[in-house]
Amino acid sequence: EEYKRCYADINREEHIKTCPKCCTIKEINKDLLQNIRGGENTSRRVICDDCQFEWCFYCHVSWHHEMTCEEYRDREKMLRAWTSQIEDDQQNVQQCPRCK
Repeated sequence: EEYKRCYADINREEHIKTCPKCCTIKEINKDLLQNIRGGENTSRRVICDDCQFEWCFYCHVSWHHEMTCEEYRDREKMLRAWTSQIEDDQQNVQQCPRCK
């Protein structure tokens, strides 16, 4: 089983991917792959048979309901930038000497 997972990851066949949560191999029909490439968002949703995790077959992340893959990537990029800014702002913060 572990060999099959590694094989799927190494070969990067477009219609075979592993679940991002439990690494179970998921293979989809090659015709369905054409729909995914064509931008059909609903056909990108996959539910793992083993762990029931919902994920996007196209971008290999948790399922982003009512968002395209591009919108999801943009949102994640914005969230990372915001988090980084918050962390940078916190570096100069000190506890009040009277409150210690």
